[in-house]
Amino acid sequence: GVLLTTTLAIITICRFEISASSTFDMGIFAQMYYNLRENFNLNTTCERQELLSHLHVHTSLIYYLFWPIYMIFPHTETLLILQALSVGIGVLPLYLLSDKIGFNKTECVIISLIYALSPAAFGGVFYDFHENVFLIPLLLFLFYSYESDRLIPTIIFSIAVCAVKEDATLFVIVLGMYSIISRRSVKKGIIITLIGLIAMAIAFSYISKYGNGL
Repeated sequence: GVLLTTTLAIITICRFEISASSTFDMGIFAQMYYNLRENFNLNTTCERQELLSHLHVHTSLIYYLFWPIYMIFPHTETLLILQALSVGIGVLPLYLLSDKIGFNKTECVIISLIYALSPAAFGGVFYDFHENVFLIPLLLFLFYSYESDRLIPTIIFSIAVCAVKEDATLFVIVLGMYSIISRRSVKKGIIITLIGLIAMAIAFSYISKYGNGL
């Protein structure tokens, strides 16, 4: 996980330093975090060629999670390091989840290596900063919490997944429905499904009313 984080951070920072980053999406979010620091809003001018909040395009409340760190280190490189860390830390819940469902230690390490070498896990960082990158690690934390039968962490990570983007709510709804239909935990499944449905309803109605539409 440390090696993956370090590698991704170095490569993406080098891309930024030689101006290989694109306006979409590095420029959008560099500007957005500047405005978040100065005015506590997610406004951009280059995302839709007009001044508007990024929340009018996608309900990505997850970006507020990095705000305190960016306030201390207000640099674009900070965002790239945090993004690399988010991908690298995904090794932890994956390893724990693999161990939880019965793989031996060697198999857990192999599974973790497959994750670390998978373009599906880290490919998004080369675009160069995007909320979708946070989805896989958060889902892995959600699945581990679910399999560990820990309700509070399951609720927290369900909400965190929903905060990535409006369509990420579908992942939470599917997990909840699986839990109900499989009868593994009907009560927990109902809670998870309701979180996903409520988050979807709020996100979709907000974008439809105040944003650029779904």
